[in-house]
Amino acid sequence: MDVPTHWNSSFLAWEHLLLIKDAINIVLTTLTVSTTSEARKDAKRLKQIQLTEDEWDLMKDLVEILGPFYETTEALGGSEYITISYMFLSILALMQNLTSLTSSSDEELNDEIDFETDDSVFNEDIRFIDAQEEEEEGPKKRKISINTPTNTANIEHKIKNALYSALLHYWDLFDSEVFLTCLLDPKCKKLRFATIS
Repeated sequence: MDVPTHWNSSFLAWEHLLLIKDAINIVLTTLTVSTTSEARKDAKRLKQIQLTEDEWDLMKDLVEILGPFYETTEALGGSEYITISYMFLSILALMQNLTSLTSSSDEELNDEIDFETDDSVFNEDIRFIDAQEEEEEGPKKRKISINTPTNTANIEHKIKNALYSALLHYWDLFDSEVFLTCLLDPKCKKLRFATIS
């Protein structure tokens, strides 16, 4: 599940879901051919909320895009070694990777994200429902039906642009202190020349 305080939670959930995709399909097939009416009812419900092939493909693409962010977060989150010297090279590598994936100009990138808003993907006013779910009493929440397939057109491009734009906005790669720590760290010598070439 997405957890606001747990970095990479979406990436890890999607990666795990891709691993069990075949098992989900086997369960669906098994339930469909079952002789019990309860199992066939479950099969019908599972089929209604099953991801489309476009959604599976998008999830696979997003895992590939977010994989380097996960690795960078893990490396920079180390507590038993110094990480500030790796920060410059790691962020630069992420930006170069996204630059090769995107074709938008900086103006187009900056138009797509509002860095001044407090909104996040972890909106608490959203409730996901399926067709068989009954109306619940309680605070009113915006409902998103999980039975309706997501329009995946251009989402991958928008996410790449948003990530690249966020890196440009939040990281000053020309901060002299960060650059100096990288330049003076002997462990980064190999990485410096690999990045420059």
